[in-house]
Amino acid sequence: MPSVILGRHLNESEALSPDERSTPLHAYIEAHAAGGPGTLAVVFNDQQLSYEELNRRANQFSHYLIMAGVREAVPVAVCLAPSLDVIVSLLAILKAGGIYVPIEPTDPVLRVTTILEDTRPKVILGGSDLRQKLPAIAGSEFFDVDRDWRRIESLPGRNPDVAIDLQQPAYVIYTSGTTGKPKGVMASHGNLIHYILSAKTRYSFSDNDVMPALARFSFSISLLELLCPLAAGGRLLLLARDQVLDFKRMVQVVRQVTIIHASPSWWRRLLPFVPATSMDKGEFTDLRHASAGGDTVPPDLLEAMKGLFLHAELFFTH
Repeated sequence: MPSVILGRHLNESEALSPDERSTPLHAYIEAHAAGGPGTLAVVFNDQQLSYEELNRRANQFSHYLIMAGVREAVPVAVCLAPSLDVIVSLLAILKAGGIYVPIEPTDPVLRVTTILEDTRPKVILGGSDLRQKLPAIAGSEFFDVDRDWRRIESLPGRNPDVAIDLQQPAYVIYTSGTTGKPKGVMASHGNLIHYILSAKTRYSFSDNDVMPALARFSFSISLLELLCPLAAGGRLLLLARDQVLDFKRMVQVVRQVTIIHASPSWWRRLLPFVPATSMDKGEFTDLRHASAGGDTVPPDLLEAMKGLFLHAELFFTH
């Protein structure tokens, strides 16, 4: 039977070593790129990047950002649907010392504009459709991911030489804004290191692990999904939003991954599709850790997951 852990939060995880506390997150990806350049790092549909390719593209974009004026505590907005560009841009911003500001492209234009006017990012990443519907933001350069990547292809692929003060901000996540104007919550590089490496230790991430990114990028949990597998040298599986909500297909995804995190409501919607696939429970043998957070886990959902994922540790927080 699976082991079940309830109510333990990541900030209560094992203490990090001094070396871990002082190493920026992107340095782990750089080390994997140097040590295993051909190892597969990230997959999105039929596209994929090795660690060397991921690091090189992130470096090229980081050099571009630096030339555009991005430096310590300078915001860069990323308003993108799931794609390889998301993880490339996140790493590039961290490498440049800027502040990652994720924005959901499907949000109302008013909310997107409010966040952009609040942060005044030096660069905004988005598609051509976003550029057409957004008002101009003073002092912001728009990088059109549909046509502008060729502008960075000639830039250096080496790691940028940027000193990172771990107290400087790394990202800003905005609240839902359901009760008024959305407000940004800022976290430092030090916060990010503790968040990701504590989860890596607690969940025992290794270079054999595969984890899907299910959460919207405007949620803080997305950083765990995006960075934990890469910090460990494992594989990140990026999924389009329509795939995340296609529960029949997602049963096949769960069959292929080793670690997964989702909300209790997502798990409740997924589980009824398992019998419909005529899939034996033994086919979930690769899944060794499943977690749910963000809301209370009902007892019946817990029992259903215990009965299905026989080889997985189940971890629940709220």
